[in-house]
Amino acid sequence: MADNQTNGINLNMISFELPKWLVKWYLFVGILSIFLNSFGLYLIIWKGSQMDKYRFYLIFFQLLQFCSLAVDIQMNFLMQPIGLFPITGGYANGILAIYFNFSPHILQTITNFMTALQNNALALCFIRKHQTIAKVDMKYVIPNWFYNLIILSMLALSFSVLFLFYSAGISKEEQLEYISQSFPNLLKKFNELPNFSIYKMSKDMQTASMFISLNSLFSIILVIYSTYHMSKRLKMIRVKLTVTSFEKHKAAIRSLFWQFIVSFLCIIPPIILSIAVVLQYERAQLLAHILNAIFASHSSINVIVMIWTFPTFRKFVLRNKIRNNRTIPSSISGMKTTVSHENR
Repeated sequence: MADNQTNGINLNMISFELPKWLVKWYLFVGILSIFLNSFGLYLIIWKGSQMDKYRFYLIFFQLLQFCSLAVDIQMNFLMQPIGLFPITGGYANGILAIYFNFSPHILQTITNFMTALQNNALALCFIRKHQTIAKVDMKYVIPNWFYNLIILSMLALSFSVLFLFYSAGISKEEQLEYISQSFPNLLKKFNELPNFSIYKMSKDMQTASMFISLNSLFSIILVIYSTYHMSKRLKMIRVKLTVTSFEKHKAAIRSLFWQFIVSFLCIIPPIILSIAVVLQYERAQLLAHILNAIFASHSSINVIVMIWTFPTFRKFVLRNKIRNNRTIPSSISGMKTTVSHENR
């Protein structure tokens, strides 16, 4: 039994076989995401003027949608991460890993960076909408220098995540040495993998984890504050707005808020997984697969939420659906009429 128990980790619970169900899920969600995000970009570009007349708000919203699409392509096609938890590490089955020999560490670094950009783009949408409402009565308008400082701070945090997480990686030789010392029974299985990356909780990794958490926390604080303040200000300036403008602002805030809730599908999985690893949960690998599947789905869910919570987008989809439903019976009726005349 001792041979299968190392550092409190039950090695029998770690599978090195490729989970086919997860790979199929990655491909399914990836294709669905490309379709949904492309449709979402179409709606924002061509129907966005009905959503908000402010150009910069629409630019940030397009950036958010583009980041969502980029994260999903990276996650579902280019990387396809397969965890080996409760050992902190895993391998990749995506295109860049299998055909171009990208290490899982580099791919994970890119994914973390893109996710940070995506969360920050969402936060900037909130800030921009906050300023749109503030300019109605010119109260609480943020000076340009301070607004630019917020953008630069969020970009700096995103690039800090990129640099620090990449620096926290260890060389292949160090990884093999760590496996030989900590999990000697698994060394052969690791060598049989097409690629792998293992992490140690070093000072560099702790610093990287801190900045990733700080980036998420900064975005959450901005979103919560701006949502509360926008809702409060919107009630106060209601008399200065037309009914149409008021409803547009209200719908935009509601939609952004629900997209913010969906963004927790990016934040919560790593937190749950970290707790599982610390507690040395035996089924942490299966849990990691499920959490990765959830993470991979968040962008598709986000687009659906965006379409459903924006009245303009929702009406466009429902109107075209009703139009298609009416076209089909008309076609059938026309066919029946033609057949009837032929029989005569």
